[in-house]
Amino acid sequence: LSKPIDVVELRFKVSNLLKLKKFNDLQQHFNQRLEEEVAKKEKQLKQFVQIEQELQMAREIQQHLIPKSYPSSEKLDVYGSCVSASEVGGDYLDVFKTESNKHTVFVMADVSGHGFASALVSMQFRSLARMELMKGSDDLGKEIERINTVFSNDNQEGSMFITALFLRLNHETNIIESVNAGHFDPLGQPTLIHSDATKGIPLGIQGNLPYGVVSAPFKSGDSLLLYTDGIFECENDKGEMYGDRFNEQYEMLKSFNPKTQVEIILESFHEFIKKQTDDVTILAIQSK
Repeated sequence: LSKPIDVVELRFKVSNLLKLKKFNDLQQHFNQRLEEEVAKKEKQLKQFVQIEQELQMAREIQQHLIPKSYPSSEKLDVYGSCVSASEVGGDYLDVFKTESNKHTVFVMADVSGHGFASALVSMQFRSLARMELMKGSDDLGKEIERINTVFSNDNQEGSMFITALFLRLNHETNIIESVNAGHFDPLGQPTLIHSDATKGIPLGIQGNLPYGVVSAPFKSGDSLLLYTDGIFECENDKGEMYGDRFNEQYEMLKSFNPKTQVEIILESFHEFIKKQTDDVTILAIQSK
């Protein structure tokens, strides 16, 4: 300050110093908040990456459990596909022989809901179904009853349920059996349509309930298609569901081999829909 002291100049300089201090304080506070936000975002990003890695691992495990090859013989041809709408899904298909090699079992199932919880239930269900159905007992309906009772007892605290269709082909008699637990009956021949008397409720709702069995000869040239509801419910830009043309399309494809059937259906499906909003699983079975 120059002498004599200029009061106006003093006030001006003091005011500027106070403003500068306030600015510095604000800048320091801003920098501190910025550092905190950056650290928070970095933590969230790491958690997100970890979740993504876990989901990817879950997807790989689930995909590993879906058959990559199917039983093929001079009399049987099988092919299937399971495409999840998210990283992991609740649809499940399986094809395996019983311990005696007398039967081949086909399972098509849809766990309620979507995402990780449904995928976890589907993997648990796979273990339970295989453990019971590989025994190949005389009564397929009793096997499904036992599966349902175990799953219902384990599911008392939860709200999950499973719709499922079980087919079992006897290689000695060429008779194919069907048990339906709240699912769709298969398309094609032979006709395996359940009535109200034979169709059971979805698995996991109530245990100790009977499941009826329908059966028919599986002759050379016969073809069946198992599926979940995702193939029906996905829509195009106009709000039209693909299921409106699904049955008619399959009728035209029955004479093709299962792999060709599945590939044409899926190609047509993905060309039609706007976005896949549900898991889509199909399994084609043909007697040669």
